[in-house]
Amino acid sequence: MITFTEAEKLLQKSYSEIKKYHNEKGHQYIKLHWNRYVNLLSFMPPVKDTTRVLEIGASILSSHLHLTYGCPTTVIYHPLEPEWKNRFDSIGIDSFAVELMKEPLPVENNSFDLVLFNEVMEHFPLHPAFFFCQLFQKLSKKGSLVFSVPNFATSEKIFQMLSGRNPQDMMDKKYIYYAHHREPVMEECCSIIQHCGGIIKCRKWMDLDENPGLLPSLKLLCFHLYRRRVHPFFHFLFPSMRKYILIIAGKDPAYTPDESLCIPPLSASREYE
Repeated sequence: MITFTEAEKLLQKSYSEIKKYHNEKGHQYIKLHWNRYVNLLSFMPPVKDTTRVLEIGASILSSHLHLTYGCPTTVIYHPLEPEWKNRFDSIGIDSFAVELMKEPLPVENNSFDLVLFNEVMEHFPLHPAFFFCQLFQKLSKKGSLVFSVPNFATSEKIFQMLSGRNPQDMMDKKYIYYAHHREPVMEECCSIIQHCGGIIKCRKWMDLDENPGLLPSLKLLCFHLYRRRVHPFFHFLFPSMRKYILIIAGKDPAYTPDESLCIPPLSASREYE
């Protein structure tokens, strides 16, 4: 792993090469989530030029890894975001538009050393076990899955529920994909991963929008307390109340894969057709 500062310098360099492919809305989104991307880079296992990378849900992370390390990279993006295709083609990344609820992943089994699955599961309208089963089939014997998802058990959401408010966003009026259908907690994420053929290597709760170093964290905490913001104090004392769940998982060699568990649910039920 690399430090937050090292990861940010590397991401700045690669972003300068790909920023021309993003519009103003894209730049604003990247700026908003910049520290989250940097934290994920500093959290993931070491990458080298032979690391075969698969990213589920397009972001600048796959472009960064490909440009920085020269590793072979494949990305699965949603059909509602076709602009990603040209961005990836321009730098030599393989990409596929896939509706995950209906279509299986169009890549070979045991073919990736690093799978990135970040901030996607909360958009699933159905139970995600079928997809984790696919991911562990695609993962190589010694590969790693880097998974992150918003944590439902944050102090902010607990206080909102105590006051009678719903902490969840309103559902999108038109698209299933853009809504957060269900945000999980750590225990159920670990349970799903283990049930689907994974072994937990590392897990933690983090506020991915901040520099995780001790001194920056203490400075920021003092600033929040000065501003009478209580939730960062709860996050500091109780890690399980932080904003994101992060897990690194490997492939369980004792698990027997079952193709029938990998079928995308809407391809079988045809519920939305």
